[in-house]
Amino acid sequence: MKDLVDNWRVFVQEGIGSGKVDLYHFSRTDSETLELDPEFFKTKRSHYSRNDYNVSSFPRVFFYVDPTEVESVVKSSSPNLYVVQVNSGDIYNLMEDPEDLLNKSKKAMSQVRADFSKIFKSLTLTDKPHSDPQYAKYFVPIREEGSKRYKGVYYTINGGQTQVVVWFDKINVNKKESEDK
Repeated sequence: MKDLVDNWRVFVQEGIGSGKVDLYHFSRTDSETLELDPEFFKTKRSHYSRNDYNVSSFPRVFFYVDPTEVESVVKSSSPNLYVVQVNSGDIYNLMEDPEDLLNKSKKAMSQVRADFSKIFKSLTLTDKPHSDPQYAKYFVPIREEGSKRYKGVYYTINGGQTQVVVWFDKINVNKKESEDK
């Protein structure tokens, strides 16, 4: 676990000068650029993404922090690698969890397991009130009003072996040419 936290720090620190970090996405589609839309992946996700969506159905796009950590099932069924640079400050580090959202999500609904849908939703909310007045009755906030909005979250999957970032907004990615060429 310490190694993952250290890797994240290196990952973010490498981008500190520019404020940018590279994220990697694999796709079956073969074009120079793609627009990835979290809403599309909510209903048309790949079979290998289903386990993570069982944890939360909140719409998001998956990225790898390190393309060499990609799961073999993903690489074999989605051979095209795409890359995008994003602002490192737009990513919440759930491994360090500086706002203690894992615990706050448990307490908000009196659960023993973290509620990732609640966490993701809380990180993406803006200051605008929700249009449905019943929303406040059922959504117990776990962050202060006016808290920073994040576009993505860093965490690990596969027992901590694979570092990922999930992204909540539409994003354009560019095909990364193979370095073997």
